Amino acid sequence: MGIPPEILFTSGAINLVYQFWVHTEHVPKLGWLEYVFVTASNHRVHHAQNDIYIDRNYGGILIFWDRLFGSFQEELAELPCVYGIRKPLHSYNPFWANVHVYWSVLQDAWRAPLWRDKLRIWFKRPGWRPAGIPATHPAQRASLEYFRKYDPPVDHPAALYAFFQFVCATLAAVGMLVSKQDWTSTPWVYLAGLVLFSFYVHGTWAEGRAAARWLEWIKLGWAAAVLAWLPLHPSVLLAGQVYLLLSFLLLGWLTLNVTATSASAR
Repeated sequence: MGIPPEILFTSGAINLVYQFWVHTEHVPKLGWLEYVFVTASNHRVHHAQNDIYIDRNYGGILIFWDRLFGSFQEELAELPCVYGIRKPLHSYNPFWANVHVYWSVLQDAWRAPLWRDKLRIWFKRPGWRPAGIPATHPAQRASLEYFRKYDPPVDHPAALYAFFQFVCATLAAVGMLVSKQDWTSTPWVYLAGLVLFSFYVHGTWAEGRAAARWLEWIKLGWAAAVLAWLPLHPSVLLAGQVYLLLSFLLLGWLTLNVTATSASAR
């Protein structure tokens, strides 16, 4: 389209870095800046599911575009933001979080009696459904009056372990992006797969699922194989070995502790 890749990637990176600070409830309204820039206040609206806040404040850095095109909504003191999506997800699976919308659209396309609706649904506005489908298959909507955040109970040691693994996986992902040009495609694919699988396992920990521990054993075995195979710098290799040792010890303790607790309960 005539845009140099350097411009595209640079502007995208600046946009993403800027948006880190606006995802918070700890920064109040910032006076005249609210009329020009995306601030924490007007970006909270973007993530809210209250009726008045739906489909508002799309800006990444500058908010005057929303004001210009009529998609701006001020955060109201009398109406606190209720975050989330209108249809409850009830999952911390990062892959399902990205594809569940397309799965819902695919289901409606399959159920639609008219071929034109089977095609139109992929190009219509969000929330549009073919005639008759809402009556036969009503959409689940969260009641904001009785809204409860999805927060399954997770014991404290497991939560700390999962957080430790999340930090390590994030560091591995950054390191992979920095050094990927030094490798062939095959080891890069193995490491990328490990990182993606790690984030999936983190979701199972956050959901308090019993399978999380056994998935974690698989992940650590995968990590040990990748660590032994990749041509890593000695310092990186040492850090990986320390990580594996700590992870195996901690996970072993968690697994034995859960087994002992289950045995005593019986």
